[in-house]
Amino acid sequence: MRDLQQALGQYILYRTILTEIAPEKRLYLAIRDTTYERLQAKPVFALIQSQSNLQIIVVNTEREEIIQWIV
Repeated sequence: MRDLQQALGQYILYRTILTEIAPEKRLYLAIRDTTYERLQAKPVFALIQSQSNLQIIVVNTEREEIIQWIV
């Protein structure tokens, strides 16, 4: 959860700045597939995801491929 807290803080900071300097661009939070599976098991993650309007890319780092886009 500590890593999520840090990543979420950075995401919100970057999204705020990006909205001002390049509003046409979208920001995504990349999360490793194994990490995403663990986070989904926590009810608080769904709340954070919906309240923060996170746009997520789930990636498999071993195969270097995008597994899922969550917008």
